[in-house]
Amino acid sequence: MQETIGDTTYDWTDATSHFADLCRHLPIGEVVRDADFTLFEAMTALELMDPKMDGGMSIKHHFQEQKQGNRILTLKQLIDKQLLKITKFTSTELIYLFDQLLSTFHMWLDGHSLALTLFTCVYLHDVTIIDDSHLRTICFTFIKLVDYIRERILLKAGLFEEEDFSGTLTYNFPFYRDFKEQTCLTDLKKSEDELNKRLRSLKHQTELDQVDINATQQLIYRIRFLRYFFGLTVKFNEANEKTGEQTYLNTEEISKYLKQIDEMLQLIRPSFIIENETVSM
Repeated sequence: MQETIGDTTYDWTDATSHFADLCRHLPIGEVVRDADFTLFEAMTALELMDPKMDGGMSIKHHFQEQKQGNRILTLKQLIDKQLLKITKFTSTELIYLFDQLLSTFHMWLDGHSLALTLFTCVYLHDVTIIDDSHLRTICFTFIKLVDYIRERILLKAGLFEEEDFSGTLTYNFPFYRDFKEQTCLTDLKKSEDELNKRLRSLKHQTELDQVDINATQQLIYRIRFLRYFFGLTVKFNEANEKTGEQTYLNTEEISKYLKQIDEMLQLIRPSFIIENETVSM
């Protein structure tokens, strides 16, 4: 593809698909290294598609877009244009959203930026706008998990190096401090009970929808896993509500939580989504 910028004509070759194909074979956190491309080159490299750093980017196109206004839609704009659902999610859709949130949560724990992991999910930017009770509860819980781990574990224990401090930055994202941990646990249990009622109803229908039954069952496993995991997390650095004194960890209770979490993981791991269907192996 040829493009003329000023007096210079460039002959561009689109390497996007080839680059993306190669990246799929890299595990999380691994980068390509070459004898002629060391850490120094990586740290001083230009950021592609940034008009301030990438000299090959068409500046005229960038300023034309700026004059036309910001093309990145806000959460409210996405909803108004019916590009984003906030209600009537299927079990399969909720499973997909849950798995993506769990994956990005793991990446955040691994040291990646909060803005580039969990908050790539637009639903977390304003959880209160979600009408679906199951998704709203899931999103609230993940946000409280991040806030609790960051505030009560990472910052208090100082478990980070200065160069890894990005794991604790919040970028002014809302953490809903008025939304209590116990409320999350109560809502998760309520959501789980509602899904169990729906599952029993599906099993008593004349024409059984096995895909919907499997998806609902797998969603129950995931919400139960989240409830156990969150319940275990809040046990750390727990204080007495009346005296404010630190309570000691109960070994038997912690072991029970860990056993329940492991059981849920064994039920979740054999399932995956293919073409909008939940499949159990």
